[in-house]
Order: sequence, then structure tokens, then C-alpha cells
Amino acid sequence: MSELLNQKHILSKLSFGATSAELKQVAKTGIEAYIQFQLEPQSINESSRLENYLSQLDLINRNPIELNQKATALRKKLQNSQLSSEQQQEIQQDSRKLAIEW
Repeated sequence: MSELLNQKHILSKLSFGATSAELKQVAKTGIEAYIQFQLEPQSINESSRLENYLSQLDLINRNPIELNQKATALRKKLQNSQLSSEQQQEIQQDSRKLAIEW
């Protein structure tokens, strides 16, 4: 198997397919360096657009235990059969603020 085919094969197993940028990186640094780079996600630069988007999300800085407790409380309210459809819709809107998928 040629080196390029081998690299494409390895990248297809490690990622969502070999992009030209990944192939260039592997050709330059080698497959071992590529794998090590992937195993250290903190070394991968995020785009400024993504950073701006994430900084606007209130959920990023919240305590996961607190979020889970709020989500559980909202689910319990919805299970209460005495709630009107308006009340259920209000709870669902609140849950969307917590990024809960129903």
C-alpha cells in the first residue's frame, strides 16, 4: 500500500475522513505526531467565532449538578396531569433555556 493510501486509510479510521489539510499535516509531521496532537484537544485552536458563541451561552459556566436538578424539577412539573397546556408550554420554554431536549 502506498504511503498516501496508508495515511488516507488511517485518517479515515481516526476522523470523519481525510481532508486535504489533514493529509498535508500528516505528510509534514507524520501519523504519530498527528495522533498525539488529536489526543491533546487543549492544543487545538478554536475559531474566534466559536469562542464568541460559547461565551454567550450561560450554560457553559453553570454547575452541571444544578442544571440537572433544575431539569429534573421541570420534568416533574410536566408529569403533573393537573397542569394546563399553557402551563406545560411555559415549562417547556423554560427547559429550552436549560438546553434540555424533550
